Amino acid sequence: MHHFYSMQLISRDFWLLLSFVA
Repeated sequence: MHHFYSMQLISRDFWLLLSFVA
């Protein structure tokens, strides 16, 4: 559960960074 949560958190930060760069 914790692993899934961290994956979601990383994914969110990744998309946030991606949208920032784009």
